[in-house]
Amino acid sequence: MKQLKTQASNVQDYRLGRQPIDNSGKYFKLVLEIILKNDSEVYSYNLFGDTRFTLEYLESNISGQINDAIDDFGKIEISEYTERRYLFLKIGSSDQMQVTGERIGRKK
Repeated sequence: MKQLKTQASNVQDYRLGRQPIDNSGKYFKLVLEIILKNDSEVYSYNLFGDTRFTLEYLESNISGQINDAIDDFGKIEISEYTERRYLFLKIGSSDQMQVTGERIGRKK
């Protein structure tokens, strides 16, 4: 299991936005990018809505959780279970969320 584990104070910036999955305009994913201060590493993830969490729920809550973690000097942890295409997000003081998703990259 690969993992991003950092203090939120190490986050330089993040982006969370919808992108279409296909050309129909009906299906979307969220792309989460977390840019770290130390070495400008960028961790990128695709997140998908499912029966546990809708895309709308993820979109509205993840930004707030990251902002709260930054304000409260919390932690951001994202681990992946690639065989099942799950991500486990533990952001700040919020409960861990299991979401359908995948890491799409890590770059400097």
